[in-house]
Amino acid sequence: MVKNNIKAPLVSIIVPFYNSERTLEKCLTSIEQQEYENIEIVLVNDGSKDKGLEIAKNYAQKYKNIKIFSQKNLGVAVAKERGVECSTGDYITFVDSDDYILPTYISDYIAAICKYDCDICISGYSTLKNGNLKKHLLSNRSFSIQKAEAMSDLLKDGFGDFFCNKIFSRKVMRYFKLDSGKNYEDIRECYKLFQYANTFFYVSNPGYVYVIHSGSITSTPSKKNRYDLYEAKIGQYLFFKENGYNDAIKVAYPSLIEVASKYLLFCGKLRNRSYDNMAKKIIYEAKLQDISSYKLKVLVILIKIWEGRKW
Repeated sequence: MVKNNIKAPLVSIIVPFYNSERTLEKCLTSIEQQEYENIEIVLVNDGSKDKGLEIAKNYAQKYKNIKIFSQKNLGVAVAKERGVECSTGDYITFVDSDDYILPTYISDYIAAICKYDCDICISGYSTLKNGNLKKHLLSNRSFSIQKAEAMSDLLKDGFGDFFCNKIFSRKVMRYFKLDSGKNYEDIRECYKLFQYANTFFYVSNPGYVYVIHSGSITSTPSKKNRYDLYEAKIGQYLFFKENGYNDAIKVAYPSLIEVASKYLLFCGKLRNRSYDNMAKKIIYEAKLQDISSYKLKVLVILIKIWEGRKW
């Protein structure tokens, strides 16, 4: 909780939603049940065709801290940007409309912010799949993090290169800009926001619950998803190289090998020469002893044999 002599910062919680009538009520209830009270909830309706907007309006009538903004279906990236533009908080965080948060989620952040004056706070989180709840923690303790360490932690379980378990200062969010029409917007943007921050703090309490649904956009193995994921990961990797984040490069490389392999195998006509050359270089330089997954080792060997004819 915030000490009496410290001004309680306003927290903006941005919730984009599209056809979320089955989950939105639980999401909004969890936000309204937060122990920390100085909160505004910014709901962005991304052209819903179900009863999601009606549910949102009912909550807005009951709770005065809810704002609703509607747009035609432009995608989650545009909805998130709209939410940031319409928010007024000192700190900004995101909650997906099919997820929910535990009562101390925001107060845990605020305690760290008021004590350490953090630009970005990160928390552990839980995943809920088929009724099974699993905690994901980088550590069992809470602690301050240096920027270089935070960059490498982005690729680790219990931390992650996504928005949902993080809170950002308004100063950092001035640089928030997403690529519309492309998936994996979190991976594309998180490391850029980290670059603009100076102070980081990790909260071990897993107050965010990420609900895993089969058939979600990013879990579907389409050509576009594989292309977008490779593009996001190669951009992240090149950024780490250009800025000298050597530990982050080491952590990022194994997953980059996997997404580069799937890009070469499955992206077909979406492929382009520049990305092809980078992907082939990644596979060519991959050392089998550094790959822990047997399936990925086999995949790399097959690609080296097949693509080797063309190099």
